[in-house]
Amino acid sequence: MAKNKNKERPGVIFRFDWIPTLEKMSSEGKARFIMAALHRGRDPTFEPDLSGLDIQDEIRLETLWTVAAPAIDSDGESWAGTVMQKQYAGYVSGCNRKGETPMEFEEYKFWRERAKERDPDLFE
Repeated sequence: MAKNKNKERPGVIFRFDWIPTLEKMSSEGKARFIMAALHRGRDPTFEPDLSGLDIQDEIRLETLWTVAAPAIDSDGESWAGTVMQKQYAGYVSGCNRKGETPMEFEEYKFWRERAKERDPDLFE
């Protein structure tokens, strides 16, 4: 497996409490949910297409999605925070080696976000 050099989120977490609803869905409904969850992990604005499902699968998917989408989003935010903490630790280590005083985490985080807005390829 290739190393994740771009620090992209590697996937999503599926929760055990989703099992009862998924077990009641058809194979197509389950597949739609899995694909929707993966797409949501990459794009927090993604919403699943419910067209073409039978009414029970549509209702179950819509209901499950109201619980799953916020969980997927929250996991993504948590993952991004962990990545930022690791990057900050590397920055602090570099400052310490050079005998420089590192900026505080919140200042560092703001600086990274602003720099990335100006040049999206800067930290790739």
